[in-house]
Amino acid sequence: MDENQRTYWAFRVQVVDRAGALTSVASAFSNSSINVDTVVGFAADEAAGWQPEVLVGFWGTEQEKDLMSRRIQRLTKVVRVACTQADPTGQRDSVHHIVEQFRRDMRERNDWSVQ
Repeated sequence: MDENQRTYWAFRVQVVDRAGALTSVASAFSNSSINVDTVVGFAADEAAGWQPEVLVGFWGTEQEKDLMSRRIQRLTKVVRVACTQADPTGQRDSVHHIVEQFRRDMRERNDWSVQ
């Protein structure tokens, strides 16, 4: 991929169940001057064994994706981060698809590998 080519990225971020977790993630993007296109949050569900998660979609270069991955992973309220490249022709549909896929993955296996 061309280092200046902007594409659509989706981060799946597992956070601790405390106030301010979403704000911490959003602030990392804001402080880096990267606009967040989509945010979807999932509350904790102890019965299902799910930890709270935030899915963030944004346009950026591969360098910006790598930068944000490192910055988000360093946040004290973040447990772990996974990233995937989304379909740039239909961002919102793609993000909703990724949300569903991540949820299926979470149920089937605990796969947090970075793609």
